[in-house]
Amino acid sequence: VYEYGEDAQHAFIAMEFVEGNSLRDYMSRGVIFDEHDSVSIMAQLLDALQFAHQHAVWHRDIKPANIMVMSNGRIKLTDFGIARIESTDFTKTNVVMGTPGFIAAELYLGREIDQRVDMFSAGVLFYRLLAGRPPFAGRPEAVMHDVCYHDPPAPSSLDMHRSWPQYDAVVARALEKLPDSRYPSAAEFRSAILAAYAQPLHS
Repeated sequence: VYEYGEDAQHAFIAMEFVEGNSLRDYMSRGVIFDEHDSVSIMAQLLDALQFAHQHAVWHRDIKPANIMVMSNGRIKLTDFGIARIESTDFTKTNVVMGTPGFIAAELYLGREIDQRVDMFSAGVLFYRLLAGRPPFAGRPEAVMHDVCYHDPPAPSSLDMHRSWPQYDAVVARALEKLPDSRYPSAAEFRSAILAAYAQPLHS
């Protein structure tokens, strides 16, 4: 959290202590998230992203390690270390920044980026929560190729005990190769998830 006084020389950074574990910690211990918990995590994450995007900040590194889960079930989005401010001039880059498997195709291809890179990464996370495995895996080169040119199988097809087909189309849109085909905002992504959750198929 950055706070500034009237004089820029008085600027300081307030670090918040968050008691909890990262989502990566839970996943590495084999914790399986049920439908309700998966939807809750995503709804909170997308709320946080909507707030950031409304302030012209794109996170660009959404992944389990950057999501803290507190004891009360609330989450905190952390590590804005490679976040980009929309008003800066770095709309294109020759350096791919982010985590393989969560990086959108346009970042790999050196194309212009906007807040929809976060929609892709959030879609990867949602896929991981639903299927119990990532949509793109392997060596970085193979992951890059799959992200750019291959669509992963529907998450509901991978685990008969975690089959929630009502989310397949939601995830597929978030993982579209072309940014224009993805959700234009975190709020719309969140609404799509909650609409699917409200369907009578969920257990």
